[in-house]
Amino acid sequence: YTDAYLEDESADEKFGLSVAVGSMDSDSYDDILVGAPENSEYGSSKRGRAYVYQANTDGSGITDSAAPDRDLAGPDNADGAEFGYSVAIGDFEGDGVGDAIVGARYNASGGTKRGSVMIFDDPISTNNVTDYFIDGTQNDEYLGWSVTARKFSSDLEMIIAAGAKLWDDSGETDAGRVMVILIPELLDAVLVVPFLLAIPIALKRRKRKSLQFGRF
Repeated sequence: YTDAYLEDESADEKFGLSVAVGSMDSDSYDDILVGAPENSEYGSSKRGRAYVYQANTDGSGITDSAAPDRDLAGPDNADGAEFGYSVAIGDFEGDGVGDAIVGARYNASGGTKRGSVMIFDDPISTNNVTDYFIDGTQNDEYLGWSVTARKFSSDLEMIIAAGAKLWDDSGETDAGRVMVILIPELLDAVLVVPFLLAIPIALKRRKRKSLQFGRF
């Protein structure tokens, strides 16, 4: 049994390659974030998009064939970035409103295909404003290949984990790594410099390591 389908009419945009579910407004109903990394609207080439679909406020879920409530794009808006290749939802400021996290695996980021992860605080109320972003540090690293976010109930930090599948370790080509970013919740304060606490941690496929997150 299917309650609804979400579709897009743009050819070859790979709509639905990434999907996340979580509340992105102040109600208690989960919304949907959909990535379309090969969207090529307005004469562009694979710049990518992410679409926000709000749940109905009467608790009836998502309307079948609904139009998106918000259309997100990367701030660089560069051809080939593939913004929307990965998506996640997390509440970074503890205000009960979920924020959209979007990966752009091929974003240049000052080099060649270093990749980026971007955060849109309160994406429904604000009009496509990127509040924070994290860039890859190596050419052809592909940061944003995968992304997830979670806050553990006993912690003050929201954790973002972003994959960079072709990161090179010293002497090890394409070893890959996961960048782990801890973002303290400042509750009602303004989030000023969250990424000064960014901690890149290499998770090498050839070794098994456990991660322990300390408080800052």
